[in-house]
Amino acid sequence: MAAGTVERASKVQDPNLTYMSSAEANGVAYLVAMHGHFHYNGPQPPPRHHREKLRAIPVMELIINEDGLVASKAWMPKVPVPLSHLGPVTRLR
Repeated sequence: MAAGTVERASKVQDPNLTYMSSAEANGVAYLVAMHGHFHYNGPQPPPRHHREKLRAIPVMELIINEDGLVASKAWMPKVPVPLSHLGPVTRLR
């Protein structure tokens, strides 16, 4: 976990981010990266093969805003940018 502004946390989570409203950009945010076997249950395109199974995704990142609400979620094969680019990293257990 690392703390910083919403704008910086969003850029660390998605380096290709191109828009952020200035009203929320300066708020406090926590970026949490979790490693495990995550399964996405939301909407998705139909599988191409009738026996194709959803594979576990090894990394899930959350941006938690200063109100304690999840502002953003991302499922990915690896952490794209080290959390240290946001600030000091704290290991949570």
